[in-house]
Parts: sequence; structure tokens; C-alpha cells
Amino acid sequence: MRLDGEELFGIHLHEAGYLKLSTEWSYPDVRNPFWRLYWSDRPGAWIECAGRRFDVETTRFLLIPAHTLFDTHGAARAVNHFWIHFSLHPDLIAKDNVPVRVPCGKGLVRQVAALAKKVRQPGATTPQQIHHLCSALLHQVFADPAVNAQPPRLPSNLYALLREIELSLAKPIPVTGLAQRVGMSRGGFIRWFKQHMEVSPARYTLSRRIDHACRMLKFSSSTVEEISERLGFANRGHFSRVFQRQMGSGPAFFRRS
Repeated sequence: MRLDGEELFGIHLHEAGYLKLSTEWSYPDVRNPFWRLYWSDRPGAWIECAGRRFDVETTRFLLIPAHTLFDTHGAARAVNHFWIHFSLHPDLIAKDNVPVRVPCGKGLVRQVAALAKKVRQPGATTPQQIHHLCSALLHQVFADPAVNAQPPRLPSNLYALLREIELSLAKPIPVTGLAQRVGMSRGGFIRWFKQHMEVSPARYTLSRRIDHACRMLKFSSSTVEEISERLGFANRGHFSRVFQRQMGSGPAFFRRS
């Protein structure tokens, strides 16, 4: 089968884990700018999203898109729970932010069970091996028709521009500079960008910077000041104000919660 070579999405892994869940796994209003894959070795745990119940099962993966708001509910009887936290770029899939149930046949059950044991015993496996195994599993999940992963077809120069934006979050490229890269006037570029991305280039860049800040707050030990500096904000106060407007809380509170 020939492929057109256009980038659909790339997977950026943040964390994989395996632990026992019981009733204490109960958190309201969970929402983060990264995706989640959940699987358990027996039924019992579940999440609630938009008034609907989604069980975390053995025979189906639960795939939760970024920015989805949900509540977690633990199991009365302890279950072994496996998860992967990851991001997609460009993050253009599942705009409805609704969890997706993905069938998990016997072969995948064996695969994820073996992977979960490797995650639980990190000394026996290198992080690079875990990374490759998690990536392989996620690619199989996204290949399932249940996911219906069909991001909009974007012009190749826009894909290239999105990659450049992603690599320049610490020193954002001005809108005029972005327009020059695709050979457009500033006004024409803004209209063209909004036509494909549904937001202005400035708002898109800011949202990517804040999303990256959220992931750093969650998955790194960097201080708020260090994160502010690495993402090119003038100081911690400026960063906190922008973060508050975007996320509804300050970065320190976001990290604690």
C-alpha cells in the first residue's frame, strides 16, 4: 500500500505505570493536556465522563483524549491497573473529548500484561525498551477502527510550520515571522491558519506553551521558575498570570492537585 508521506501524528510518551487500585482511586474533575490509556486485569474501576460510565476492563482499553474532563472511581475489590500517559502531535484527534473503548484481544491482553510486569520491575528492563514497547502498543491501539483516528488533512507547509512552532516554544516565532515562512502577508496568513486550525496562530502557540508547561509540572521536578524560564516567559509572575487565565488555577496549585 502506498502512503502519501504526510505526517499524521507522532506519539510522545510521558509515563507508564502499574499498581493496585482500590476505593482510594477516586478523584473528581481530572483534566490534563495529555492522553491516557487505561487497562486493568479485572473489572471494578471506572471513570465518569459527561454523565456516562466507562469501565476500565481487561478485554478493552480505555483511551482518554487530552483535555477530557472526568472523575475516577476505584474498585471495591483491588485490581491491577496499567496506564500510559502520552501526547500526540499535532493533537488533532477526538475533538469531542470522549473516551474511546478499544477491543483488546487475547494477543494484546498477553502483550499488555507482559508490558505491565516490565514497568513494575524497571530494573530488569531499560527505559528505552519500555519506551519502544509502549509505543508499539499505542500504535496498535490507534490502528483499531474503533479509534477512527483521522486528523484533518493539512497542507504540507502547515505541518512543517506546526513542527517549527513546537520546537520554538521557549522563544515563540512572531506571527509576521511565521507568515514569512509560508510566503504570505500577515493578514492572509492569519486567515489561512484559522481556516485550518480554528484558532489564531498566536492563540495556538500560547496554548502549546501552556500545554507543555502542564506536562513539565506533572512529569518533571523542575521548579515553577525554571519552567517559566524554559518556556520564555518574562518571570514567574507573568507565567502564573497567563497560566491562570488558560487553566483556571496557578501552576503551583495545578502541580499539587
